[in-house]
Amino acid sequence: MWLFGRSTKKKSQTKKMPKKYTFSHVNDESPEEIAVKQLRSSVKDILKSHQDNDDYLRKWLKARNYDVMEAERMFRNSMAFRKKIGADTLLQKYTPPE
Repeated sequence: MWLFGRSTKKKSQTKKMPKKYTFSHVNDESPEEIAVKQLRSSVKDILKSHQDNDDYLRKWLKARNYDVMEAERMFRNSMAFRKKIGADTLLQKYTPPE
């Protein structure tokens, strides 16, 4: 029972996770890391150098609930749209008004 932000239970009454359910990934890769590697290999043909980091690719995977095929489709559609509207060359082509 919580009362003013403090528990009224003793420390010995709190439940702890049994040792058999703890996870350690010392040398193993997590499923998220595997998905990032798969996405990187599937979009390496259109991946730019500033986009080639785990956090950027994880953003696309997270948006599609770590479904690599859906994340790839979304990434490719986004890059095609950026190319269509010229988002990557906007600063080079921009001429300020007089």
